[in-house]
Amino acid sequence: MGVSRIFSYGGKTVWMLISGFIIAAILSVTLLTKTAELRYQRDVTRMVYSDNLGVLNEVKSKLGLTGDSLKSLMSQTAAEATDQPYIVVSMADHRLWYKQGKQILFDAPVATGSGKELVGGASGQWRFETPRGRLTVKGKDEDPAWVPPDWHYVEQAHKKGLGIVHLDPGEKIPTGDGVLTTQNGEVVKRYNNGTTVSLGGGVEGKEIVVNGNIVVPPYGTTARRYMGVLGTRRKPFQDSPTPAGNSVAAIALLRLHSYTNQPAYREKAEQTLELLAGLAGKFGIFAATYGIAAVHFSQPHTQVVIIGADDLAEQLHTIATSFFGLGKTILKLPANEIVAQNLPPGLGETIPSLPAVRQGKSAAILCSGFSCQPPIFDPEQLRRNLARALKG
Repeated sequence: MGVSRIFSYGGKTVWMLISGFIIAAILSVTLLTKTAELRYQRDVTRMVYSDNLGVLNEVKSKLGLTGDSLKSLMSQTAAEATDQPYIVVSMADHRLWYKQGKQILFDAPVATGSGKELVGGASGQWRFETPRGRLTVKGKDEDPAWVPPDWHYVEQAHKKGLGIVHLDPGEKIPTGDGVLTTQNGEVVKRYNNGTTVSLGGGVEGKEIVVNGNIVVPPYGTTARRYMGVLGTRRKPFQDSPTPAGNSVAAIALLRLHSYTNQPAYREKAEQTLELLAGLAGKFGIFAATYGIAAVHFSQPHTQVVIIGADDLAEQLHTIATSFFGLGKTILKLPANEIVAQNLPPGLGETIPSLPAVRQGKSAAILCSGFSCQPPIFDPEQLRRNLARALKG
């Protein structure tokens, strides 16, 4: 009766109070949950950047990960069943075991990916993670040389409170008493009195520093090679007999650049070619695919767009296909299909708006390096123009 009276005389106020309590309870639970998440992120961050094993064990304990996660995997290892040597890496224990069957032949401490993200501003950003699962050993190197990626120099700069400057081939960086530049595949310091001194090969922790900046050497120079350091697996360079992966990748990147006009593709291809330039001469005919990639890079790509479906269009198409060119592509479309979505992005903005295209005339449009000539209506003129374009 008393409760009924309360709700009947002050029902609105009571309901508002009850609603307020419920909302406050929900907000409190949400706040507690968010606080727990932030504390967890703080602990992980502290662990990653401070290498604090105590915090690591604390976080692992909270997540119930104190047991080695590899136990179940090792019990199913195919190599163990066939008595073949295999390697086991524990990310929890930061340790490597070389085993045959159940016998441990060798073990050693190893570094594994921390999961942290390194941000290098204009240089890019990277996340360091160790791949999981069963992997296959693809190759072994004796006295390996590591070619550090850009993130290595960014990481060293962060540790030492320095900036980053990239040295391109042939570029000069003033040093006060001279310049830093490249010469014969080496990074050298050229003093004001004319003396030139090689800075030698790369050494871990002893990167080149100029004007408060760590210098990122060009690919292909000795300063970009750290001898005796195991890095990422190198893809074969020579054709044996199938075309080498790096060279084919460079060609694909250059073709993508010619199709999309996105500079990033060409820049990646240039980095790949620079990295391998010092080795090409040693492989002779087995570097043939690299040579083809170099031709693709050194010559502007040529694109021929044939418009129309009549006899003139067929003649133009026949002449266009009669010329050989590594960087040449031909596209033939009826006049009513010359629209942006049917053309390479680099050409789709200009060709559809040409008067000859709008009038439905059969023609050939010859483009080199994203610069197009006026429409060509005479087959012999196309022959002459193509010969000049592919020759130079």
